[in-house]
Amino acid sequence: MTDRDIDSFNARADRYDTDLMGRRFHRPIQQAMVGIAASIEASPRAILDVGCGTGSVLALFSAQYPEAELCGVDPAVGMLRVARARLGNSPRVDLRNANAEALPFDDRSFELVVSSNSFHHWASQVAGFEEIDRVLA
Repeated sequence: MTDRDIDSFNARADRYDTDLMGRRFHRPIQQAMVGIAASIEASPRAILDVGCGTGSVLALFSAQYPEAELCGVDPAVGMLRVARARLGNSPRVDLRNANAEALPFDDRSFELVVSSNSFHHWASQVAGFEEIDRVLA
């Protein structure tokens, strides 16, 4: 992701979920993804959202999996600020300023890794998938 992209996400972080794209495009995709994930992994111990943005997907997973550790990475600190406000100070939530190509987690740390609407922003999709493969149990 370029600095210009990151600046753009930082600038619109506060309205990202409530604008028309958030309500009509992002939200239905996120809800569908959580439903699909639940059919794949019944009880993950740890979930990673790559490009977690405002934490809306992690909030959905929090309700679906009340015992799971929830982790998210995003290169835009403004988005992470909104995510922290949404998700609170739960000890099971770990949000980090990072990108898909350099995930700050140990090998095989997660039973479930998701990403919605961020893939096209990654600087290298290949490197991002290699990192996901590395951290996926």
